[in-house]
Amino acid sequence: MNNKTVLIISLLVVCIFTNAQKKQLVAKDTYSLKEVVFNEGKRVRIKTIQNGKLSGRLFFTEDGKIRIKSHVIPIEQIVKIKKNPLLLHIVTSSTCIFAGTALITGGLVGVIFASDTAASLAIIPGSGLIFLGVIFPNPLRACNMQKEYKLFLTNGSPVSRRD
Repeated sequence: MNNKTVLIISLLVVCIFTNAQKKQLVAKDTYSLKEVVFNEGKRVRIKTIQNGKLSGRLFFTEDGKIRIKSHVIPIEQIVKIKKNPLLLHIVTSSTCIFAGTALITGGLVGVIFASDTAASLAIIPGSGLIFLGVIFPNPLRACNMQKEYKLFLTNGSPVSRRD
């Protein structure tokens, strides 16, 4: 091959690799310097300055803003952001509802068949567990921009950042 062909192929490879880097939203803790990385297409839950709450998949626009569902939000308007994985929500909610149902069933069986009034005390925490399973909050920690985190957009891996 001649030099022109090698030069064109190498420039093409460099262009492909520089454009193939995925955008990431990074929340960096100002005290411990730990980073939480939010990749494009992952589920997040955010709270904005106007107290608007949104949850959905995270996408980036060309002008440095984020898009969740049909809402476009500038990064400066985000107050809190946290990961919101669907599998974690399903597992924790169903576990709470199952445990609550088991406690209520056990309490009712104890009252009806054994005439044990103390078994009725299992109904109270059982109903609390079912309620918790229905409104179960996300147990992952939120990144609060007003207190200790700073938010910025990057291209590529977290290893390439030094600031």
